[in-house]
Amino acid sequence: MVRAFKSPHRLFLLLLLAGLFFFCKSDPVNTYEDDPLLERIAVYDLAIAEPSGLCRAASGQTLWTVSDRSGKVYQLDPSGRILKELAFQGDDLEGIAVEPSDSTMWVVDESNARIYHLTPEGAILRQIYLDSLKREYGIEGIAIHGDGSRVYLVREKNPCRLIIMDRNWQQLSAFDLSMKDASDISYDGLYQQLWIVSDEEKTLHVCNLEGKIVASYEFDLADAEGVAVNRAENRIYLVSDSEAIMVVLRFRQ
Repeated sequence: MVRAFKSPHRLFLLLLLAGLFFFCKSDPVNTYEDDPLLERIAVYDLAIAEPSGLCRAASGQTLWTVSDRSGKVYQLDPSGRILKELAFQGDDLEGIAVEPSDSTMWVVDESNARIYHLTPEGAILRQIYLDSLKREYGIEGIAIHGDGSRVYLVREKNPCRLIIMDRNWQQLSAFDLSMKDASDISYDGLYQQLWIVSDEEKTLHVCNLEGKIVASYEFDLADAEGVAVNRAENRIYLVSDSEAIMVVLRFRQ
């Protein structure tokens, strides 16, 4: 026997609930919430062991990352596919930044307290020795101001610190950071801010240019050791050292 619904309102409610269930199950964006203001829009596997450091290329169309396992530098497309592997090989690579004026790169080798200046093909142009910054927990990330006038370094912890240097690699200032650790840093030219990722806190901290936190966003990703921000296109990229993945986030519309 077929039983008809006596109330059209009850039928409408049931259909509405069924539609909502289907929508939530089929929409990958809404099945994961990192933070009330951020949403995960993509996850890509990386064919790179222990990616640790991330930055946007000067063109803004690709990304660069380093591996602290292989000591190599890789260029990635926005989906995480390797476009180029440089011939250069370091020891304990932790951070990378692109020079705004000429697309060359600066790569942090933590254990040796060195920063290498590389061509886009991987030839060494210069080596900077920062013996005064050599610690058990050393430099984890590097970013360059949009006009090229300053370099921002983050020390991992004990103490967790933002270090600002001029282009002669002389320290201008240093500020203790109010976070457990710092894993990488990205310069946001649109808002003149610094984005610092803490892998222990699983949090992205937005800071002013003196390291004062102005906003924080939580995420669910283990060992996030690289961050690159493109606020103009509403994209935030994270790489996980242990999971070898790249996660793309955006601010909710």
